[in-house]
Amino acid sequence: LHGQGIMITVVDVTGVHHLDIIWCCCPVATSHDLQLLESGLYPASILDPMTAFTFRVLDNFLLAKKECKTSAVVYYSKLRRVTKNAFPYTVLDRYHELLRVPRQWRNLNYCKWHGYGHGTRDDVPPGGLAMFCTACMQPGINLPDGWDNNPVRWKYMQMVIMDGNFTAEHLKMRNPEDDVWIVDRHGFMITPQRVFDQPRTPGLSNPLRPVSAQPPFNCHDHWAVNQMNADRSNLESTGIGATACRHHCCFFPHAVVDFQKGER
Repeated sequence: LHGQGIMITVVDVTGVHHLDIIWCCCPVATSHDLQLLESGLYPASILDPMTAFTFRVLDNFLLAKKECKTSAVVYYSKLRRVTKNAFPYTVLDRYHELLRVPRQWRNLNYCKWHGYGHGTRDDVPPGGLAMFCTACMQPGINLPDGWDNNPVRWKYMQMVIMDGNFTAEHLKMRNPEDDVWIVDRHGFMITPQRVFDQPRTPGLSNPLRPVSAQPPFNCHDHWAVNQMNADRSNLESTGIGATACRHHCCFFPHAVVDFQKGER
């Protein structure tokens, strides 16, 4: 059975197209969004999809973003130019959809690559969607049985390093409510609430929370400490720190943190 046809906007690497879609109305038919997915189209909305992206354009955009540092606005401007070279401004604007849909697509791919499907999202452990170093020694993965009883088990020792970037500042968002997380604690970054809830030493403030400024040091050798005392009211984080394996410099999953006050 066929339902009433509608026209939807389909975004592809060949441009922005308008196609007539006729939904299946059979008794066993799936919802409209699932029908689009079965046809290789990712819907921009679930309840009443009027825009869809081909899987090919989503993969192409993520690759261009990773290798060429292409922003979403530049990429969509290219698609508008490909669609109508003489009048690109007449092409429908789907920039905001392009900001959101590739993030969802990338997260679905991560879940698929790591073996998490329908109904197993809550079973993802911290860092479960992040790939760690495949060459480092990991019990249960690439170590022989009984390795801990080996007299020379020191050769299985894992070397760990920690470092930070104290200039990778991140500004506060004008509208924090627009910052929607697709996943939490499943990648390399730790759960922010878990950081703030860490036990604190009596009489000391949480080192990961912003604290009041302290008198600056006079010695010029304490630049990092002086940075802690600088005004950072417009910043969400003053840097980033991570833990990595020493030999291959691969980040540990769920071990990357934001700095809130200099090196603290």
